[in-house]
Amino acid sequence: MYTVVKKNLLVQACRLGEDSPLYQRLVEEGKIVPVSDGVYQVLSLETDGQHGEIACDGDFVKVDPKGCAYPNEADIFLENHVKIGENLYMEKTQRRPAWDVQEPMCDEIAFLMEQKGLVIDRQSTDRYFSAPLCGTTLYAARDAVIVFYSITRGENGLITDAIFNFVNREVFIESYERLG
Repeated sequence: MYTVVKKNLLVQACRLGEDSPLYQRLVEEGKIVPVSDGVYQVLSLETDGQHGEIACDGDFVKVDPKGCAYPNEADIFLENHVKIGENLYMEKTQRRPAWDVQEPMCDEIAFLMEQKGLVIDRQSTDRYFSAPLCGTTLYAARDAVIVFYSITRGENGLITDAIFNFVNREVFIESYERLG
């Protein structure tokens, strides 16, 4: 594993359940699909195009520099972003552990495979990684990076939980800096 830092980037984001021009645009583009009262599917880059990531009223949907939409739970979003203007936020710089296929297998990836449903399909390049995340199965190409938002260890040092996501390589290059 290695350490990355999120670059200070301006991002567009809207809060689900609140009407805004950005929300309307994302609905018109089919990136946010209202499913039922207060529940939405967000068609991110890592979904299969038919089933989106599940998000609820109060959650945020942010748009990356390439125009892809991603849901964020409200508390995580607010902890990691500062509001600059209407639908405009600055991401806070934070160090995070990360892993890609060029790195040796590690305890954290083994934990994801054993406990979090991470699957590595060595026969596929575009769906090399898959995992049940955000109410659906997300997929990522072989060159994607797994970024950890938190890793919890017990008193014995063993991993008890981990929060992670896949980051498309192009988005990773634009959004993160590798520290070592």
